[in-house]
Amino acid sequence: MPIVEIRGLPPRDPSRIPAMLREAAVEGAKAFGIPEHKVWATYEEIRPNWLAEGGNSSEHPGEATHPPLVLVRALSGRTKEMKHAFLTAVCTAIGRGLGIPSTNVWVQFVEMEKSEVWHNGTFYG
Repeated sequence: MPIVEIRGLPPRDPSRIPAMLREAAVEGAKAFGIPEHKVWATYEEIRPNWLAEGGNSSEHPGEATHPPLVLVRALSGRTKEMKHAFLTAVCTAIGRGLGIPSTNVWVQFVEMEKSEVWHNGTFYG
């Protein structure tokens, strides 16, 4: 069950955030070949000027600066090609939603062992 946690400066059009989250979840699920409801996506806003890139702060994400910071947590066992497809789909959705190039999305991909994930009253593994 991948979880996509997005933290970023407010986009110029915040009304696009719900669609961005749905697209990230749906397209990410397609990339992994899993049901849509197995991918969760959240967005947390960073207050304007509360993200500094060196000595520069900003009110909105830029074309090449102040990227959204994304943490993806997923169960281990997927190939590099699957992870690449998933991240491409998610970054495309985020770029579209925030009105920035998909190449200006910073992502950390963390794999979790099934025996370390608890949900619905039991471990996955």
